[in-house]
Amino acid sequence: MTMLTEEHHNYSTREFVAKIQQLLIMLPHYLDTNSDYIDLSMIRHLSTNDIAQFDCLPTDNPLNLVFFYIIEEASNSRLDHLKLGCNEMLKSLVLHVNRDNQELITNAYTEKINLIFIWCLDFPFIYISHFWHYLIDCLYSVTHYILDQEYFDSSLILINHLGSLGQGAVKHGLSTQRLQRVLRTVEVKAEEMSWIQGSRQCRQQRHDIEIV
Repeated sequence: MTMLTEEHHNYSTREFVAKIQQLLIMLPHYLDTNSDYIDLSMIRHLSTNDIAQFDCLPTDNPLNLVFFYIIEEASNSRLDHLKLGCNEMLKSLVLHVNRDNQELITNAYTEKINLIFIWCLDFPFIYISHFWHYLIDCLYSVTHYILDQEYFDSSLILINHLGSLGQGAVKHGLSTQRLQRVLRTVEVKAEEMSWIQGSRQCRQQRHDIEIV
């Protein structure tokens, strides 16, 4: 399926969320599809076989278009749509993650969430503080659920993601008190589950945020 960008449209909330949901449904299929497209940044030793595939076209990534729509709404100061777009992405992560795909799919979502947050910091997005607190609350719910499922690879990615977001927030003068409480809560939960790597990483991220 070829995804085409559209001219800006003032979506209603229902239209916007429906559009995001329709795209996210396609993500598991995209991640399961092997593409022959050659991305030079992913290759350390280029071979003649790679060169022979230079004319292959990339496969459409649904998350790229989701990212486009969310940024488009944020650029028009639509805080409600920015929040709902990220909420739908994280709900989709919870819906589709499993023990076999946890690393691949969690990385895919957190990469886009991170890019959205960076864009909001640098734009600058006038409601960044409100969005920041909302995003922390969403990630709190997701991280706790995934840790409850004992998806430790996914949980570790989310812990590191929270730390990365926190360091960016500090550099732009945003409060990280709520984030520190989230990381501390996850740390305690990891300790109760005897997941030493997770509790240790929570402490490390909390420390790194404090010294930025």
